Parts: sequence; C-alpha cells; structure tokens
Amino acid sequence: MSRFIETLAIRDGRPLLLNYHQRRLDRARRDFGLADRPLDLASTIRLPASLSRGLAKCTVEYGDAVHEVRYQAYRRRLIRAFRWMDITENIYPYKFADRRFFNDLSVRLTEGEEIIFTLNGYIADTTFTNIVLYDGADHWTPAVPLLDGVKRSFYLDQKMIKTAHIRADQIGDFQQICLINALNDLSDYALPINELTFSSAAL
Repeated sequence: MSRFIETLAIRDGRPLLLNYHQRRLDRARRDFGLADRPLDLASTIRLPASLSRGLAKCTVEYGDAVHEVRYQAYRRRLIRAFRWMDITENIYPYKFADRRFFNDLSVRLTEGEEIIFTLNGYIADTTFTNIVLYDGADHWTPAVPLLDGVKRSFYLDQKMIKTAHIRADQIGDFQQICLINALNDLSDYALPINELTFSSAAL
C-alpha cells in the first residue's frame, strides 16, 4: 500500500500552511482510494516542548491511517553549486514516503551541491524544493514542477509569483534562484545566480 508524507513547518509551536497540507493529503488519499476514513492533520501534531521555540520540522507519514509522526529542529544547509539532471517523465507527482531515488542521488553530491531536475529540458525542481527565479522585476516558478509544493501554491494564490516554462539554458537570464518549500520562504534561499556554479556532469 502506498505511503505518503507531509512535511510541515512549525514556528514557535504553530503549524504553518496547515490547510494547504490538509488539501494535499486529502487529494493523495482520494487518488489512491484511501479516503474511506478522513485524516485530520491538526489532530496528529503534538510538538515536544523542547521544540516549542523557533522553527521545527514535522513529518507525518500516512496512507490508510497516520503511521508515524517525527519532529526535529530545522537547520538550512549551504548551497553553492547545482548539478543539472534531465528526466523525461515526472518521477514524483505525489509526496511519496519512499524517497530513495532522491537520497541515492544526493549521497553522490559534494558538499554544497544540489540537483536541479529538468523535465525534457525545462526547469522543474530540486530534490527537496520547488524553484523560483527572479529576473529583477518578477518572481517566476516553473509551470510544470515535479511536485506542487504547499509554499508554491500559497505564493501563487497570493499572486507573489508567476508561472512560466523556463529552459535550463535560460538560467543566465535571471538574477536569483530561490528554493522554496514548507520550511523555506522566498528570502531564505535567495541565491545570486552569478555566485553559483552549474554543471551537467553525470552523477
């Protein structure tokens, strides 16, 4: 039976974007025929007192029921370089609990590296975030990501970002690449393009 995860940001004890996570959970369970009994995310979260201040990461693993809830303090890692990887079909349309594909690739990277997946030549996602590119005036996110993340959906709803089909060879047209997910806002990973390296070397 398929299992999925929701990875939530909890700031000072309060879950963020809970309605977006709930909506994605409901959609995955419905699409996989697991929606006989509703699952309420809010009722599963019992944050330890030791993580009640600052930013914490909560991972809820679920399928026909909630199977596990994990908590940890969240710390960002330094990213200085990207490795391109082109794929021909979407490998992660749902937030599956099984992330071995991404993990197996990530262990081959050097410190400070991250992968940018392109889907038939068009920029999609990294292994752990959606992508937003800033051109000096507007923020653009790939029209076809691997996974429609909750922060991406929120920013689109707020009209803070726009969608576009962006080829890998257009990366130099932008000033910044921003990596966003439930735990990272636009400003958290706003990386100047001219200070990064991009490689197509095989992993």
